[in-house]
Amino acid sequence: MNFLAHLYLSHKKEGLLMGNFLADMVKNRDLSTLPESWVYGVKHHRWIDTYTDRHETVKKCTSLLHSSQNKYAPVVLDVVFDFLLSKNWHRFTSVPFSEFENEVYSVIRHNLPLCPLPFRKRVHVMTEHRFLHQYTYKLGLQEVLLRLHRRASFPNNMDKGFDDFEINENTIENYFVQFFPELITASDRWIYTNLQNEKKG
Repeated sequence: MNFLAHLYLSHKKEGLLMGNFLADMVKNRDLSTLPESWVYGVKHHRWIDTYTDRHETVKKCTSLLHSSQNKYAPVVLDVVFDFLLSKNWHRFTSVPFSEFENEVYSVIRHNLPLCPLPFRKRVHVMTEHRFLHQYTYKLGLQEVLLRLHRRASFPNNMDKGFDDFEINENTIENYFVQFFPELITASDRWIYTNLQNEKKG
């Protein structure tokens, strides 16, 4: 899962949302500098990634991209899943996407002063350019994959990921629609269980 799915699964809880948002930017050594609720969000983000990667339905999607993407197929699929979440938004919530998007930007901007200094400029630019909007249309999806290709320090075919997705779009979308409700349920359970453990502690 990429940014959109992680933020959706944060249930509008600020700390959880911020940790989910920053999780791929921060290293373990940075966790001690973050508010405790953000660390909880980082852990939630990592749990989501592990659950997703191990799910049999997701593995079927990955296999459709593997011939060209090889070991980076899961990376491409993460971005594709965000596009499919925006496309099927109405299936999972009655909140308009634009309203959700603006709420996310508001939370991130409000918390920007607490972000680790090295990430503040990047986070500011992301919100100013409405980074979630790029997952709502195919050209945006293509641009995200091209950026990943160019920024990677290793040889990859992620620039071809959009073409690979279009070839298998209907199949991957059907798998996603099956999988995402299961992820929502499992994520809700994780949040509830860890919140209860936190209160006991």
